[in-house]
Amino acid sequence: MKKFILIILGLFALASLTALNITYPECFDEETMTIHGPLSADLEGDHWETGWAHINNDTDEEITIVFQYTNHDVPEGWAISVCNTETCYMADFPTQITIPAGGYAPIHYVFYYGSSDATFPVPFTIDSVEYNWTFSSQGVANDDEVVAENQVKLGNYPNPFNPVTALSYNLTPKQAKDAKISVYNSRGQLVKIFNRLESDGKRGQVIWNGKDNSGKSVSSGIYYYRLTGNGFSKSKKMVLMK
Repeated sequence: MKKFILIILGLFALASLTALNITYPECFDEETMTIHGPLSADLEGDHWETGWAHINNDTDEEITIVFQYTNHDVPEGWAISVCNTETCYMADFPTQITIPAGGYAPIHYVFYYGSSDATFPVPFTIDSVEYNWTFSSQGVANDDEVVAENQVKLGNYPNPFNPVTALSYNLTPKQAKDAKISVYNSRGQLVKIFNRLESDGKRGQVIWNGKDNSGKSVSSGIYYYRLTGNGFSKSKKMVLMK
């Protein structure tokens, strides 16, 4: 049985709509509520993965959501599970996920391929609200849109750094003005945000001096930075060493 990892970049809680800000995955079609995975024949090796989902808590208070998924309609030979960065959840078991103030919770689905391609429901609930998503191993829905998203590049130099690093990207001016870069610490707490980016037509950059939004220097450690805009999201890791 072939297996691959499909990371879902979009889970949202209707009951916490004002508190959560969700970025959807490139492989997810919002109109049809379908996760588009590759055909078995198109897999490189035995797995395929995208970036992590960030369920963001934009409030100044810690919140807790209740997540539950089912695997009742998974075809014979297939299997799924849902995991965070440390553990996987049990099917049909309500799980509390706590999101720190100004932080996020990562989550992803794992799909294990059967002997042939398939399309099947992958429903879940958040705070008892049902989300009737579907998975299809029939390729990505919108090739043009995905190519554009895949062309977005993000990086920083130097890395590791002390105390300054340049976060660079290759957005057009139109994309850049509607985009932002968010920096998070290893606990998922928002540290710094850069809004309304600029571009010379081919690329642009912002300089982070190792200080948070209040101007206070942050401690040494691992930090994650995420570039988001209309129809794209990309995340990377950097290390501050003092």
